[in-house]
Amino acid sequence: PGMIQLGGHETIGDTGKVLSKLVDIVMARVIAHKTIEELGKSCTIPVINGMSDYNHPTQEIGDMCTIMEHLPQGKRLEDCKVVFVGDATQVCASLGFITTKLGMHFVQYGPQGHQLNEEHKEILKKNCALSGGSFLVTDERERVRVFHDYQVNRELMQLGNLGCKFLHCLPATRGEDVTDEVADSDASLCWEQAGNRLTAMRGLLVYLTCCRREPSGAQIAAAKEELDRVLCDKLGCVEAYCGVSKAEKS
Repeated sequence: PGMIQLGGHETIGDTGKVLSKLVDIVMARVIAHKTIEELGKSCTIPVINGMSDYNHPTQEIGDMCTIMEHLPQGKRLEDCKVVFVGDATQVCASLGFITTKLGMHFVQYGPQGHQLNEEHKEILKKNCALSGGSFLVTDERERVRVFHDYQVNRELMQLGNLGCKFLHCLPATRGEDVTDEVADSDASLCWEQAGNRLTAMRGLLVYLTCCRREPSGAQIAAAKEELDRVLCDKLGCVEAYCGVSKAEKS
């Protein structure tokens, strides 16, 4: 605020109008979500939420890239359960939104008083009704003290299915929210996850600068072919990713 006066001497609406004449896209990391909404209304260019007190959608696009890249062969997104350990941060909310929208199974494991609220749950319910996913908000394990036993450590990881992976939006508070043993283990994907923030941003920039205008049928077909190629490269075989063999397809 001291540098660009966003919402200070100049109104957010005025700032949005000026930025629309100077740049192609605005990405804003703000405190109050209403700031993003005001920018979206006043800008004539795309506005990306880089994080607000409500949600953090760009983080979760990168997270989904990471999950897709490391799906076991033959396993679909719909087969996966994602457990968020901790309080109902904006990262937790967005992770719940995107996983349930994609038909996955989402759990927030955190203490009462620090769980997703009713507004969040209504969105999760609507997503699940459309996608077939599921969600659960719980503090059940051993009726533990607030946050003390919500650390991700070897014991907690062992409660997951064999081969479960660890993600963290970073920065991590080692020894508090996660142990070194987990963060630096073979099960940890948090470093790949960090790199996929760039993947997510690139994808959004391409979409918002090249793909938003009404595409032709040929452009849609070309984009689908390119997506299939990327998935095949990343996952070894797009049929395995979809859970369908070539024989079944024929």
